[in-house]
Amino acid sequence: MCLPELYRNNTKKGSKRLPVIAALVMLILSGADAQNFIVKNYTTRDGLPHNNIRSLALDSTGFLWIATWDGLSRFDGYEFRNYYHRVNDSLSLPFFSIHNLEVDAENNLWILTDHRQLVRYNRFSDNFSTIHSIDGIATTQIANFFADDKGVFWIINKSEIFR
Repeated sequence: MCLPELYRNNTKKGSKRLPVIAALVMLILSGADAQNFIVKNYTTRDGLPHNNIRSLALDSTGFLWIATWDGLSRFDGYEFRNYYHRVNDSLSLPFFSIHNLEVDAENNLWILTDHRQLVRYNRFSDNFSTIHSIDGIATTQIANFFADDKGVFWIINKSEIFR
């Protein structure tokens, strides 16, 4: 007896077992190729500088960069390396709160602070440079930035968009 006949026969008898059985079979079969994911929450107890996460960026070397309200963090999958604003240190972050992060095609990490300062991470010296102009265009009052799917870095300020 096929399923439609069984259903017709059971519905004539007033049975409602088949829809329940069919739903269970579909549920079991739909889970046959499902993937299991492990979810881990990280907080300041695990090493983050702050629990308020503002932006994320993944670079080509595999580091996850995490912008927070109180600094920047680099996560290698095991531990956090944190970077903070240090008064009178021009090679640290120029402001404590990070608004946005992007990685460009050359694997440069770009940072936008809440004070709208454009900053580039210097990977080899493990410090930061505040960028005041690009190709003669002042970077003051940047609204935001992004890297497109080709890695081209775009900057948006009050009156123009440039790359």
